[in-house]
Amino acid sequence: LKAAVVGLVEEHQEPRDLTVSCPIEAHVDSLTGAPLVCRGDPDAVPIPGDWADDDAITRYFTTTLAQHAQQQGWHSVRKRQVDDNGLALLIEALRTNLSVRTLHLSRNAITDVGARRLTSFLSDGRSSIMVIDISHNLITAVGATALATLAAQTPSVCEVNLTHNQIDTPCIDAVNDALLNNGNLVQFNLRDTRIAQRQLELTDRLLQVNRVTVGDARANLTAAFRDDPSVPTIDLSAMLSRGMWRPELIHVCAGLPAHAHHVKTLTIEFNDLTDTDVAVLAPAIAAWSSLEHLSLGANLISDIAPLCDALCVPTCNLRELDLRENRLTVASARALADALRENDS
Repeated sequence: LKAAVVGLVEEHQEPRDLTVSCPIEAHVDSLTGAPLVCRGDPDAVPIPGDWADDDAITRYFTTTLAQHAQQQGWHSVRKRQVDDNGLALLIEALRTNLSVRTLHLSRNAITDVGARRLTSFLSDGRSSIMVIDISHNLITAVGATALATLAAQTPSVCEVNLTHNQIDTPCIDAVNDALLNNGNLVQFNLRDTRIAQRQLELTDRLLQVNRVTVGDARANLTAAFRDDPSVPTIDLSAMLSRGMWRPELIHVCAGLPAHAHHVKTLTIEFNDLTDTDVAVLAPAIAAWSSLEHLSLGANLISDIAPLCDALCVPTCNLRELDLRENRLTVASARALADALRENDS
């Protein structure tokens, strides 16, 4: 059977996205109990749940690969169809097919055993797969850690989706390490697992750092999150034109004080920052004891009351504040003067 499947894959080298897809079916999510309305290909041949019917499996691969030679972008739908043994067959088929870039395996019955088999296959350097969707399966922190370790060591992997799995917190350090080591990794989705949202704050910030398209900016931010003493300065000027949205930029900066204890200078000029952005950034400035120079020039700031409050906090050690080319009002200038009287540093 393995030889037959490999032969089928070799005959269809055109597809770039491969989705293990089954007929349309409504079912109940195994983790939440909530009803799910599933989408799929009504003409696909279902795989036997026990993988005992070799002919049915062969027909399934024939249908899937032939259809993918003509169209792309299917969504996997039905859970408990592909188990670890079925995934092993698929991996054998993929060994001779280097055209597949995206692998959709969602809503199946893959466990940590299958996740490890997949990472072992992908780590040999011969695969071209860049996107792995293995959501809605039975994977725990063990399998998630294995996939994170793979992502850390494999620059070609840029997206991993593990939503709706049985994953808890022990894998977070491995995921964050992957984001720090693989700058191409722009998605590692752990939503709707057993990990609390607040425990993913650093992960979210590192994902946003990886979405920065300018190498130097990303390298400096990554080093800052590692608390590298060799990076005392971070320049994030004009990041809106370099692939980073303003909310992401502020979110990243707000997370720096807890990690970047050696950064002394932060420049965020030419980013169209607004009063709302300053209000979000101000608590971080107040808590960032190592920061001595802050430049917010050439933005759209008019109300700096939150920033003035931050200057009065004992942990704030700013020595230089640059607010030129903004829209400051007279009231803001007075508030700043009062804050400077209280903070004579």
